[in-house]
Amino acid sequence: MNMQQIADILEFDLEDVEMLVDLFLNDAKSSLENVNNAIERDDFEQIKHIAHGIKGSASNLMLDDIVEIALQIEQLSKSESDADYRSLFKKLETQLNTLEDMKVTT
Repeated sequence: MNMQQIADILEFDLEDVEMLVDLFLNDAKSSLENVNNAIERDDFEQIKHIAHGIKGSASNLMLDDIVEIALQIEQLSKSESDADYRSLFKKLETQLNTLEDMKVTT
């Protein structure tokens, strides 16, 4: 989905969606930096909290690919699974970079 499609669905101006996506990207990238410490400490509560926040914000912008990955991370951390969180957050980072690239090309 491109920025214009998101704007149409949300019934927002394209400029408003771009601004919201910028805010989301800044927050999400900051959150990804914080998760490294949480992973090192096996701080499942913090991992869950960060993933939940990203999931909620992405959901508001209808960024379904990001929502899916964040939901998976959140669910795994709730069960304190010894999943490969770094790999999952790398997937999330890739999706954020794709979103950023998509914004640049609109």
